[in-house]
Amino acid sequence: MDLVVEPTGEIFGTYSSTTGASGRYLVYGYCSPDNPTNEQGQPVALSITWRPFDSQTENDSWHWVSTYCGQLLPITNTDEPGSDNDDRSSVLSVINSLVATTRYNGAALGDYIDKLAFHKQDDVAQFQPDDIEEMFHSHSRVENPINGTWKDTVNDLQLTLSVVNEQNGLIYAELTQNNQTLTLKGFTDTLSLPYPKRQSITLSGIRKDSDSTPVSLSGYLDQQNEQLILTYWSAYGTPEAEAYLQTNACSTLFDRIQK
Repeated sequence: MDLVVEPTGEIFGTYSSTTGASGRYLVYGYCSPDNPTNEQGQPVALSITWRPFDSQTENDSWHWVSTYCGQLLPITNTDEPGSDNDDRSSVLSVINSLVATTRYNGAALGDYIDKLAFHKQDDVAQFQPDDIEEMFHSHSRVENPINGTWKDTVNDLQLTLSVVNEQNGLIYAELTQNNQTLTLKGFTDTLSLPYPKRQSITLSGIRKDSDSTPVSLSGYLDQQNEQLILTYWSAYGTPEAEAYLQTNACSTLFDRIQK
């Protein structure tokens, strides 16, 4: 991943791989404003669309999305005693929740959970951040079945969604929770879907609580039953020994209240 972080904690970037699916994919997310320390990591939540922006050879994995949720942890280089822990000696440890809404290469429908560790390589991103950021500044709403306002009565959540770019599936959202409204951005599947339709979605933002908690929603719209079935992810900073507490997941179910 090549990531650029704004002073607000907003993250823009791309993902590429030489194994599995090939191509370059858009990444959006948030991190807390505080850098990691030995006592506490820096929580991070990221959204990824698996529809590449540099390829025209379509396959069914283009319908999928992911949430990465975890933290940036400093690590000690034991080969160099006394060395400082800067951002070159750090690991981004995340839970990857891959939302598979179509069958591809034998994969069943559902969420695939994996733990990933990314190590810092250099200080220069391999893309032009202005070009990537430009994609996230659209404000023209595009007609889409997922647009509208949705309500989860059990968790007292309200979510308003607007697709703003059909080509890359960019979607804007507002999440109301505990009388606080968060602005989220991310991706949804805007390609044609087989029936029954599961339209994937991933969103990321930051909760303005005392800890500035990065959050992400990922899952799918069940178009047949008009329900959003999402997992609400929260990222927390912990010491390395307590990294099992870095990610919290909560199931949510939203019904449409307004188109």
